[in-house]
Amino acid sequence: MAEFGNNYNFGDSPLFKDEGWDEWPPEAFVLEQELEGDIRLIPSVNEADIAVADRDLERDPTLETAVVISLFSDKRAREEDITPDRNEDRRGWFGDSLNEAGDADGSWLWLLHRSKTISEIPEQAREFAQDALKWMLDDGLAERIVVIATRADWDTLLLIIRIYKPGAVQPELFRYYYNWQAEIFKQVR
Repeated sequence: MAEFGNNYNFGDSPLFKDEGWDEWPPEAFVLEQELEGDIRLIPSVNEADIAVADRDLERDPTLETAVVISLFSDKRAREEDITPDRNEDRRGWFGDSLNEAGDADGSWLWLLHRSKTISEIPEQAREFAQDALKWMLDDGLAERIVVIATRADWDTLLLIIRIYKPGAVQPELFRYYYNWQAEIFKQVR
């Protein structure tokens, strides 16, 4: 019986040719510069696509990808929270069970889904957004974060986020419409 790997002739396949590499990975595969930032996401209506350029993932040196994931991923509801459909689905990301106690990703904006159009919703949304972005302060990515939530329509909020990076004079500015009834977000350009 032939040993594993020795029972097939790979021939001239470039995958199995000996290129004379003395080390692995070969120097040709080592990146000359370190990649900076997250994988860039391109927000559209209620979703974000991964940006690809020249057959490679684009990187985002800004905080936009982190902001989109933080705001529009569902954070697990607390026991005292009433979920929109009043069932046991508390949503959230399964990986949060591996995080330190009280450290969960996402926001509670989804809890506004069945809220009535009352005056407290913008303030609740502001608090939820501020909470979702707090990790940036804790990790030193930001010195200050300002969140403004105002009603743009009877069921739509305008979220304006200013993030001041350490040592930066001007903040990074992010603006999103968020329709809490339909749980739809859209970037404002």
